[in-house]
Amino acid sequence: MLVTAVRRGLVASVVVLALGGGAVACGGSGDEDAKADAPAASEQGQQEKGTEKEKEAAGDGAPEASPDATEPGEDATKVTGPHPSTADLEKAAATSADVKAAGYTVKKPSASDMEGMGEEKAKKPACAPLADLLGGSPTTPEPAAKVMRQLNSTEAEPKDRAPAVFTFLLSYGEKAGASYVDTLKQSVEACAKGFDTTTPSGAKVYKKAELIEAPAPDAGDEAFSYELAGDLGGMSVPLDFHVVRKGQTVAVFYAMGLEPGAPAKVPGEAVEAQVAKLK
Repeated sequence: MLVTAVRRGLVASVVVLALGGGAVACGGSGDEDAKADAPAASEQGQQEKGTEKEKEAAGDGAPEASPDATEPGEDATKVTGPHPSTADLEKAAATSADVKAAGYTVKKPSASDMEGMGEEKAKKPACAPLADLLGGSPTTPEPAAKVMRQLNSTEAEPKDRAPAVFTFLLSYGEKAGASYVDTLKQSVEACAKGFDTTTPSGAKVYKKAELIEAPAPDAGDEAFSYELAGDLGGMSVPLDFHVVRKGQTVAVFYAMGLEPGAPAKVPGEAVEAQVAKLK
């Protein structure tokens, strides 16, 4: 079955989610309120502990740092200063009620769905930010916290033709967030002719990376869009990305076509609904 082949052969983030319960290809109506294992719990716990240590080191009486303040020698590629916690991102994540008008429901991936995340690596260093995001583990810099959601279409059309749509909310703080957005743009430009990646299951090829000037999301403090063209046994698999930074949070939306000729467009209404919930 072609969808099964796509599931097994594409990027790690799509593979593990597709195999988790078939909802990616079938557009199932799983609800974000359904009981699910907490994704990447140990990683998030370490991130929270790190945040608490930072607070303790600063002292109870220390003045709160301004998100725009840059101390001498501060590295904008590292998360410093105020930034949302995992709990903050969970509260800010869009729910099924928020995207109902757009024709979608929201599902929170379980821990088993998330297995294998971060395994896809670019052969070319300049393309690493793109591959890391594809693999579900954005870096340069690594966010202090992250949550992921899967959007499933409720339309009557064949479910396997509806794009697989995913959302990441990444906690950076304003300066590191702006740096991450710039890094992604630079990576798209550097890898415009395509790039190769590796995973434990085998090599992957992306024929091109292309910045899309329009329609970029008209939301947040800054935003841009780009597209990738994945190659799977000679079949082109399109991926559409929208990136929005609002304050201390970067929201990444991406859609992937699962059948030949199937559309791969991030629904604008879903972007607007999610960004509206960010502070």
